[in-house]
Amino acid sequence: MDAGPRRRHRGDRRQADEPAHRPGVRDRSWIKIRRRNTGEALIGAITGTLARPQLLILGRHNTTGHLRPIGRTVPLRPEAARTLAEQLTPADPDRPWTGASFSSARGTRDVLDTLV
Repeated sequence: MDAGPRRRHRGDRRQADEPAHRPGVRDRSWIKIRRRNTGEALIGAITGTLARPQLLILGRHNTTGHLRPIGRTVPLRPEAARTLAEQLTPADPDRPWTGASFSSARGTRDVLDTLV
């Protein structure tokens, strides 16, 4: 029983007799599947001020309970910054990232000016 042409996913290996993927060319034998993983994170630090946060440094607790940085956001849009500013409060003096510094981008030594 023939099921018709096989649908391919980007990243699949192809057989020698199958057409190659051509970027920018629409081909019904190939489909793109976007994948997004989500999870919860804590705001461990911000750039900007409590009244006008610019971007967030996010963290998650590891298996031993330590808060570890996992990433940062893109610059916040003005409305998101205003909404978030209403919820932010100064950190406790014994906050977990006291004295920590964070790079401004992957592979750079430039450091973000953060409020921890």
